[in-house]
Amino acid sequence: STQSTWGITCMGDFLDSKNQCGQSLLRLVSRANAIIAELLRLSNHIPVAFLDPRNDDVLFDFRYTKNPDAHENKVDANMTLVELNDSLRSGHITILERFYTLMTNIYTYIKEFLDFLDKLMEGVFIQHTLEGILLNLDGKQLMSEAVYLYGVMLLLLDLRIDGTVREKMLIAYGRWKGFGTMTVDYQPTCRLMRATGMTASTPQPRNYPEEYFNRIVIPPRVIAQIIGRLRWDDIYNQISAYPQPNHRSTALSIQSGMLYVILYFAPNVLKNETAMMREIVDRHFNDIWVVPYFMGYTADLPQVWEPYKAAKAALANTLQPTNIRQVHSEMVAQVSQMAHNVEQYLVEGVLSEDFVLDNMQRLLNCLRQANVTIRWLVLHRTTALKSFAQLRGMPSQDQLLNLMLSTAQFEYRLKLKLTKMLANKQNKWEDFRNQAVERMADLGAYFSGDGALAKRAKNAELQEWCTQTAQKIQSLAFEDHTVSGRVLHKLLQALSDVEKFHQISGSLHIKQHLAETRSFLVQMQRTHNIRNETMGNLAVVVDMSYAFLIMNDYVPLIHDKLRTQPMSVLRVRALFLKMVSILDLVVYRISQIKSPDLLSVFQFYSGELVKFVRRVLEVIPVSIFQIMNGIIHMQTSKMRELPTKLLRSELAEYAQLEDRHMLARGTHQVSVFTEGTCVWVWVWVCVCVCVCVCVCVCVCVCVCVCVCVCVCVCVCVC
Repeated sequence: STQSTWGITCMGDFLDSKNQCGQSLLRLVSRANAIIAELLRLSNHIPVAFLDPRNDDVLFDFRYTKNPDAHENKVDANMTLVELNDSLRSGHITILERFYTLMTNIYTYIKEFLDFLDKLMEGVFIQHTLEGILLNLDGKQLMSEAVYLYGVMLLLLDLRIDGTVREKMLIAYGRWKGFGTMTVDYQPTCRLMRATGMTASTPQPRNYPEEYFNRIVIPPRVIAQIIGRLRWDDIYNQISAYPQPNHRSTALSIQSGMLYVILYFAPNVLKNETAMMREIVDRHFNDIWVVPYFMGYTADLPQVWEPYKAAKAALANTLQPTNIRQVHSEMVAQVSQMAHNVEQYLVEGVLSEDFVLDNMQRLLNCLRQANVTIRWLVLHRTTALKSFAQLRGMPSQDQLLNLMLSTAQFEYRLKLKLTKMLANKQNKWEDFRNQAVERMADLGAYFSGDGALAKRAKNAELQEWCTQTAQKIQSLAFEDHTVSGRVLHKLLQALSDVEKFHQISGSLHIKQHLAETRSFLVQMQRTHNIRNETMGNLAVVVDMSYAFLIMNDYVPLIHDKLRTQPMSVLRVRALFLKMVSILDLVVYRISQIKSPDLLSVFQFYSGELVKFVRRVLEVIPVSIFQIMNGIIHMQTSKMRELPTKLLRSELAEYAQLEDRHMLARGTHQVSVFTEGTCVWVWVWVCVCVCVCVCVCVCVCVCVCVCVCVCVCVCVCVC
């Protein structure tokens, strides 16, 4: 590290493997992500016995610690309770091991983070300071994430595992394992895990969650500086993906969620720092009040900030009826407009390579606006704000779903096109360059006068100019974008100017060659403009992690759409691919440190995603077999067998045009379902088996349909 001219410490690559400070912090953040995944996993497997009040005589909460002997004597005096206690111990001790490990890991995490801060303050990490880390891009990201993820652990712990259940688990584990065998972390873990009084059926307790967050105190100086970075900086450089000013709240959405959580570590800011809260709200929450803070979990700010004077006053501007009506009307107007624009781009043949190159910014702007509109409406449909519920004209869930599906399909096609263009970028650029060189070489040969038809066109100066231009084009290097861009601009200007010469302006043949050369140079410029940064910005824009839980509300609508419109199966596939981007967020830090937890965390989140896919796709085999039952019924009950000979007057009767149309329509629906499901390589085996069976049946039905169609044609001819 060296001191820069401006007095800022330059730490080089903070995440370099030799940087002990960066690696320690990255390891902590990676572990935090793994702990949260384990918390969510275990919260789906809470033993029913710990939720049953009938077991309270042997499963005690922390009141047990006031008089443990009395509780033990009560159990020992009743043989039924002894047997119940032994039964619960033998049946649940294994799962309790995992729950206890989870709780101790949460305590160990915050303890190690505080140890890291102590070392940082003491100068153990040479040439690293808190201020220096928060000026480094990776440093301020990791430092903010370390505190934020600890807050997420506490919120999700209280949300997913009730406080009384946590107390029962800790006491039961201590009793069954023996309190004397517990490690030194048992007591502080119990203090951290103590019930907060927050339950789904009761009002929020007073001073919740700030008292909960401050059971283990993080130095206020650290919290203040982290809040400062989140207030002022775009720490994830998201604004480059959302350059329009009216998209700022979406661009800063990640750190907005982080700010919401971290502010609970500084309750004084929420209560008394009116100016600071006004600045935070104006920058991050000026047009939103439902904030996603982790993987689909959201906070309705008018509700959760109600007890905090400064936060409530700062949010008042956002919640003014005029502001709400204005933002709402803008978003509602965008729904129909974006649906129309996206459908235009989805017309077959529109998204060609030339169209994408010519309209890259327009396509990206459409994609941004569509995703911003979907995000705002999906999130704010969940608000409990009365003034918002009274607004009219709110798009229905079905309209939102249609926009989601069409946008997902648009993203899918655009990504495929851009990926293909990036893969062939250099080859195409070099091919355009060679074509341009060839055209200029032909013109040079023409002006040399050597050909039989070019004797009168001999011009040494033009010949030399064409040869030099060809050499300049040939010397362009694909790797040097900046120099090549400047040279291409000058060459295009020169080619336009040379057309004004008398000898050239009168020759259509020469002008055609010059026009083709300019076209190839323009293609080189456009090909250069396709960059990997575009795919990066696209990945940021299409993120849908905010709807990870909310999408469950749309499953019945997707089922209805698949039943009534089998062709929509392809758009549902695109929606699944859009949701896969959720996995990148949760495993990013774990993959950076190459932690062995990567596989476990990835399996959990991908498993949750597969559960959602299963819920959606379960309607497909049901729908397929319903259609097949209809086809079988028509063939066996309604379709009349053609006799060997029949009168001409009876042809129309035997044709059964309406029934045969219904038969062909049902067969087509089955084939569409199978086409859509076959492209999902990762769909569960049960669906694949159903699809294979249906494909076999469908082939047989298609043969019958062909015969029926031939009969219909004969009838029409007659």
